[in-house]
Amino acid sequence: ALLMLLFDFHNSDDIVNYLLERAIPVQHTLAYNVFHNYTVKGSALYVEYLTRELKSLNEPQFSIEGGEFDRNFELTISSPDDADIYYLINDNLNIFRYKQPIQIKYDTQIRAFCTKKGCKWSNVIQQNYKRIFTDEESEYDIDENGVITAYYNDESSVSVPAEINGITVTGIGTGVFSGKCLCEIIIPSSIKNIGNYAFSSCNNLTSFYSDSVETLGLYVFSNCGNLINVHIPKVKDVKYGSFSNCSNLEGYDFNGVESIGHRAFEQCSKIYSCSSDSVTSVGSYAFYKSGLEYVDLPGLDTVESNCFQSCTELESAYLSNVNEIELEAFRSCTKLVNTDFSKCRYIQGEAFYFCSSLKTLDLPEFVLGYSGDSFHFANCISLEIVNLPKLKTINKRMFAGCSLLTELYLPSMETVEKEGFVKSSVEYVYAPKAKVLYDLPHGENACITVGSSFTGGNVTPNESLVINGIKGTIAESYAAEKGLEFISVDAMGATIRLSDAGLRFGFSFYDSFGKEAEEYGFVYAYENTDELDIEKNKKKVALNTLNNDGITTYNLVFTKIPMASFETEISVKAYIKINGRYLYSDIVVRSFKGVAAAVLEDDTIDLFTKEKVKSLLEA
Repeated sequence: ALLMLLFDFHNSDDIVNYLLERAIPVQHTLAYNVFHNYTVKGSALYVEYLTRELKSLNEPQFSIEGGEFDRNFELTISSPDDADIYYLINDNLNIFRYKQPIQIKYDTQIRAFCTKKGCKWSNVIQQNYKRIFTDEESEYDIDENGVITAYYNDESSVSVPAEINGITVTGIGTGVFSGKCLCEIIIPSSIKNIGNYAFSSCNNLTSFYSDSVETLGLYVFSNCGNLINVHIPKVKDVKYGSFSNCSNLEGYDFNGVESIGHRAFEQCSKIYSCSSDSVTSVGSYAFYKSGLEYVDLPGLDTVESNCFQSCTELESAYLSNVNEIELEAFRSCTKLVNTDFSKCRYIQGEAFYFCSSLKTLDLPEFVLGYSGDSFHFANCISLEIVNLPKLKTINKRMFAGCSLLTELYLPSMETVEKEGFVKSSVEYVYAPKAKVLYDLPHGENACITVGSSFTGGNVTPNESLVINGIKGTIAESYAAEKGLEFISVDAMGATIRLSDAGLRFGFSFYDSFGKEAEEYGFVYAYENTDELDIEKNKKKVALNTLNNDGITTYNLVFTKIPMASFETEISVKAYIKINGRYLYSDIVVRSFKGVAAAVLEDDTIDLFTKEKVKSLLEA
C-alpha cells in the first residue's frame, strides 16, 4: 500500500517488476534470478533501500572480444566501477562470482553483469568464443613423451595422427576423449598406452581395435553405453573400472590377460563368458551385476570380495585351483548350479548367500571360515547336499535358510560357534571329532553324532535333541545332565570263527531312553575304505540280536573264507534305524590273516586256540 502511494503502480505485478529492476543484491542472494525470466524464488531478493534515482553501473569489460580462436587463452573480466562481477558459462544455470581469469579451451558462451550496493545492475553482456582448427595437428596437444594431453575437436569419426608437431604419438593421456561424441576412432600402431578415463562416457563409441596398445589406465572405457566390440590382445592388466557400465559390451577375449582389476566389468550386462588359463587375479566387484553365464579360470588363487555378486545369469563357475573365496563373492548368483571349488580352503561370510538354485556343493578342502563371519551359505534354498570333509568350524548362521539341507556329515568338525544352527533346517549332524559346541541342531527330530573328543558346550539344547556317542564318554554324561536321549552304536572289533575259517564283526546298541531300533544292519565292502554308503555299498540286515541289561549286540559273520582271500581286508560299519533315521558305528577294517596274527601274538589266549588258528592258516 505504501509503494502504491509513493509510485504510480496499478497492481501488485507492477510492484514486483519494479523491485526486480531495482533490488540490491547482497552476499546471500547472488542476484541469479535475472537469468530466470525474472521469477522470484523464496528469499532470493533482498531490498536494502529504494530511491527514484539509482546510479547505473557500466557494463563489464572482457579482455578478449568474442569470436574465433585456435589456441587456449585466459579471459579476464573487469568492472570500470570496481563492482562485483557475476557470470554464467554456456547453458549452465549456476552463477559464479568472478575472482580469477577463466580458461577458454572449447566453444564457450559467457554472460556477465556487474552489481554494487546502492546501484542498479549493469546490462548483461554476452560473448561467444568458437574454437577453430587450422590443420589436423592443431586439434591436439602433445607432451615431450609423445602422450596426447588434449583433443579440442568433437568429431564423430577420428583418425589420430602418428606424429604431431614432429613428435611420435606413443600414448593417449587422461580424459583426452572423455565425453566426446566419438563414434569410431583409428589410432596409429605407435600408441602403446592409454591413460585414465581416456574414452569414458563416449556414449556413441561402438568399437575399439588396436594390436599395439599394451597398457590401460583406470576407467578407460567406463560408461561407454554403446560399446559392443573391443580388440586389444596385448593388454595383460585390465585395470580398475576399465569397462564398468559398458552395458552393451558383448564379449572380451581374456586369453593372455593376467589380471582383472576392481570393477573392471561391473554391470556389463551382455558379457556372458570369462574363460582363460592365464588369469591369476580378479579384483573385488570385477563382474558385479554383469551378464556372465560361464566362468572358467583355473589359474585363479583368490576370488575377491563381491567379485561375481548379483551375476543373476551365472550358471557355471569352474575355479579348480582357487584357495580362498572372500566376502559375498557369489552373493545372489541365483542361477548358479555347476561349480568346481575342489581346492578351496577358506570361505568368508555370505560368499554364497542366496545362491537359490545351488543344489550340491562339493568343498573337499574347505577347512574354515573366518571367526566372526556369518551366513556363508545362507538362503541357498535349493541346497540339499554338501561335502565338507575337512571343515573344522560351523560359523554363525552358516546354513540359515537352507530349507532343504537336513543333514551334515562333518568328519573333521571340532567347533560350532554361537548361533551356528540358528534359522537352519539341519536336523542331523555327524561330527565324530567335535570338541566344544556353542550351538546344537534345533529341529524337533534333531540328532548329533559325537565321539570321544566331545567336551560339552555352553548351550541349552532342545529337549528333543538326541546325542549319539560312545558309551562311557562325556557325551553320555552330558546327555544325562541335560535330560537328553543318548544313543550309542559301538564297534566291538572282529574275531576268528574256528569252526569254518570265518570272521565275526561285533557291534552294540544302547539307548538311554530304552527305545528299540526299527532295524539293525551293516554296510560293508571288500576293501580298505573310510567311506561306506548305505546306498552305494553292500548292505545286510541283522536278523539276530541279543539284549543284555539294556545293551543290544549283533554280529556280521563271514564264513568259509578261502585261503586265497585270507589277506583281503573287509570294511564294515553297523547301523541302527531309529525315529526314521540311520545312525552308524565307526568303520572297522579287518582281514582274516590280520586277526589270526593278532590271536597268535596275544598271550592271554590259550594254546589250543592258537594251534587251531595255525592249522587254518596252513590248511
